[in-house]
Amino acid sequence: MSKIQYLAAGIGPANSDRVETQIFKAGGAISAADWVALDNSQTAADKALYVVEASGSLGVVQPLVVGVSLNTVSAGERVEVVVRGYVASASISGSCSAGSSLVVDATDGKADLYAGSDTTSPCGVCLGTVTAEIAEAYVIRKF
Repeated sequence: MSKIQYLAAGIGPANSDRVETQIFKAGGAISAADWVALDNSQTAADKALYVVEASGSLGVVQPLVVGVSLNTVSAGERVEVVVRGYVASASISGSCSAGSSLVVDATDGKADLYAGSDTTSPCGVCLGTVTAEIAEAYVIRKF
């Protein structure tokens, strides 16, 4: 279900019509602000129903990233995910400047800077300064 509201300057992120969220089932523990990916370990259509913390530990860009979790959940619970648009708190590994493209390829659940050698397109854009591994971001719709 997508949220569509009226456009007005200065409104909060939860009310912006520039944000789309989807509800998924958690395939494992997920923390708020984590970047999540489709759970390819599921069978058949459940691969698009479940999400897990996006894996970055392989040093390979995670191609199944769908967005950023808005809540902390355990396996099997419902998780709301920003699949397009502004998110106030996104996990970022390292530093980035506003306008930097993001991918998940180094740390589980955290985005980092897109490199020219990355083989998958960015999943987001950093919109501000990273503080305690959290920054504002724009999620690029892939789902």
